[in-house]
Amino acid sequence: MPVVKLTWSAPDGPWGFEIFRAEKDTILFEPLAKTNDHLFRDRSVFGGARYFYRVRSFILAPDGQILVSSFGNTALVDLSANPSRVVGVIAGRATDDTTGEPIQGIAVRFLRQGSGVYPAMIPTVYTDETGQYKAVVDTGTYIVRADPPPYMPPGPPGYVAEWYDDVADMKLATPLRASEGTTVFADFGLSRAVQPIVPRGVITGTVVDDTTGAPIPGIIIRFYPLIAVSRQFVLPTAIADERGIYRAAMDTGMYLVRAEGRVAELWPGYEAEWFDDVKDIRAATPVAVKEHEDAVAGFGLSKIRRPALLPVDGKVTDTVGAAVANADVIIMRSIQEMTHLSIWGGDRMDRPEEIFQVEDVGGCRGVVWKGVTDAGGHFQAYLPSGGSYIAMAVKRGYIGEYYNEKPNPMSADVITLDGPLSGIDFTLAVQSAFQNSIRGAVRDALGNGVPSRVILFPVRPLSMMGSEIRFGHTDSLGVYTIKALRAGRYRILAFPFQGYAPAFYKAEAYGVMRWQDADTVVIAGDVDGITIGVVPLRSSGVILLKGWVRTEQGEPLGGVRVLATSPGGEILGFALTDAAGGYAMEGLVPGSVMIVADREGFLSAQRSVDLPPLTIAFDAGEIRMRAEVTAVKTSPPLPEAFRLHQNYPNPFNPATTIPYDLPAAGTVRIAVYNVLGQEMVTLVNGWRQAGRGQVVWDGKDRAGNPAAAGLYLVRFTVTDSEGAQRFSQVRKIALLR
Repeated sequence: MPVVKLTWSAPDGPWGFEIFRAEKDTILFEPLAKTNDHLFRDRSVFGGARYFYRVRSFILAPDGQILVSSFGNTALVDLSANPSRVVGVIAGRATDDTTGEPIQGIAVRFLRQGSGVYPAMIPTVYTDETGQYKAVVDTGTYIVRADPPPYMPPGPPGYVAEWYDDVADMKLATPLRASEGTTVFADFGLSRAVQPIVPRGVITGTVVDDTTGAPIPGIIIRFYPLIAVSRQFVLPTAIADERGIYRAAMDTGMYLVRAEGRVAELWPGYEAEWFDDVKDIRAATPVAVKEHEDAVAGFGLSKIRRPALLPVDGKVTDTVGAAVANADVIIMRSIQEMTHLSIWGGDRMDRPEEIFQVEDVGGCRGVVWKGVTDAGGHFQAYLPSGGSYIAMAVKRGYIGEYYNEKPNPMSADVITLDGPLSGIDFTLAVQSAFQNSIRGAVRDALGNGVPSRVILFPVRPLSMMGSEIRFGHTDSLGVYTIKALRAGRYRILAFPFQGYAPAFYKAEAYGVMRWQDADTVVIAGDVDGITIGVVPLRSSGVILLKGWVRTEQGEPLGGVRVLATSPGGEILGFALTDAAGGYAMEGLVPGSVMIVADREGFLSAQRSVDLPPLTIAFDAGEIRMRAEVTAVKTSPPLPEAFRLHQNYPNPFNPATTIPYDLPAAGTVRIAVYNVLGQEMVTLVNGWRQAGRGQVVWDGKDRAGNPAAAGLYLVRFTVTDSEGAQRFSQVRKIALLR
């Protein structure tokens, strides 16, 4: 039997450690064990399986509470791989390019080119005391990057990261081919980073409980410049000591100061606030740092009060009004709120209690409530008051949707909860039994998987039968699968949950903002290896940028992705317009920015604005978007005769599509009978306009019970406005079980 050995690093202290494990491609981590060591051996694994592990620390606080940290990285152990698989080796050495001395602790990362969608399977190795590294990799082509250790107080990294061979731009990296049984070498000569500006002033203060006056140790203090600072100055992060005192060496200038309220990665026991004693950044008091002087910014923090829970209820039905029982209803933080929390760091979306795996959708983050409908299709949730939420309903065999009848999260109605709320209803359409799927990953330029929503937009015209927007979510490694798709051509958007900007799929590209620049993907059968490249947001300021997006006619335009970019092309901020066309983008720095507005069906629009220093809020005004110019639409020719087409697929399980032709309007009735002539279910019974139509049978009778396998008869009748029959046709269909 195999044994998995896990080791991890952590600061010294009386910590305990909890190990979590998940199997296959999933984020459903289950508690596995607890230990006081930095090592654990898992003896309950089996060959032929894939396992994922995460570790977090915990400690017993003086008041008896158990405080837990956030999770570390996710580790993959793949026992399903063939032990005789073909592998190669990439090795090399990292040295100082001036002195030639070896550099220890450099992370060497590998990005595989071409096929393969599992970024976590790409190894990361570290140089030893002689500066050497060695990585065993699958055969294939790679580009390699050397990364210095991340910033840690009191200073920045000592070396500049680079790609092999001696380039800063990933596009210029020299590929390496790892072949069976051979070793290829990639040496790095790293340059010293530019020396940071020596801080010339200090911000200091004391953090206390505003009720008891007792000091609060461990509170994180962050600093945001009101005047753009040199890239040579690395903004510090301070932590209050056991006396509640913090002290940070700063460059001269004007800053806003924020106490995050959480106790150094552990328990969020206090509400975050800006100096001086305000929650809204627009009311914050700037702190002036002068040379060789101490500026004081103290905080009196209030403990977090549990908000009232308010009832929210609704119903899930199908397109004919029948209740859908056992449907999953998921209520999540709105995209706007998750972006806000991501920028200011007070909450993070990787908390286990806010992550759920949903069947046929994937991993959901920022989840505040999850439940299922009862036999009547009803649900009732209790949500914290004052929040903003979006809601989703899904069930196998149906096309999932967001409230209110929206096909993707960007267009979902935001639910603001100030009191009890009813009428959060969903109408789910039966999913057609198409046998097409797409699979791939969302990752950044270093190969890290990025948990995201993935949205498929059909390219019009997709087919004579029409199309639908579809969505799914990735797992914790950024891997996604979306099934039961109509064959055709699509554009694919990755919408990360936090920390990254949305981007469209374009082969070998990262951060494609505009839908017109995206590659299209033809989906016919099972399509694999579609990897979407995203880039991180570089929010590091305090400016709140507000504006509006409208059509040429002045109508508000919701669901528009609005991004701010620097003159060098970095993405600095992101926002999504609401139903009124308004947006609010946080965390920008002074300087020139380009605002880009993008939404499918409209031509992208942009405008340049200059964000002045010493500014907290800035009104960018209005952007108008012009609808996409398309060819003049012509109505398809009407059918020449009444006709009931053969269903597809046939035989079928679990559902089938039944097309029909109407050369003239009439009352259409389509019913399914068993071979004894007994009516099982009526699928259509009403007036229909002339044209081509279709209906889906899900293989159930009128009571919702699954029909037995066998032959069935579909009868198609058309009557005119006087009730006289104009046409009747019967076809045989076969149901498999």
